[in-house]
Amino acid sequence: MYTERKKRSEYEIIFDILKQFGETGIKRTQLMFRSRLNYKIMLKYLSRLAAGGFVEERDGMLRITDRGRKLLEILYAYMSKKNELIGISKEIRELYPEINLS
Repeated sequence: MYTERKKRSEYEIIFDILKQFGETGIKRTQLMFRSRLNYKIMLKYLSRLAAGGFVEERDGMLRITDRGRKLLEILYAYMSKKNELIGISKEIRELYPEINLS
């Protein structure tokens, strides 16, 4: 059965990429599948993350840097708050369906 997926924001894509890194690193193919991106899009984001000093490639493995860990920590907080606000919006719409929360 096909379920429609919503388009992810850049923040969500970067979050999905960075949260895949373990202590030992990750290979490109693993990262592509785990972050649910096609190869071309993954390379685009990896290039941007590497240019910003958030990830690096060493010994054939992609590794997250300290700067990348800090960004991941901030994105975890962002995603948590975003999900909390989505839940609050749903509660408001249930109570007052006529309201426009845009």
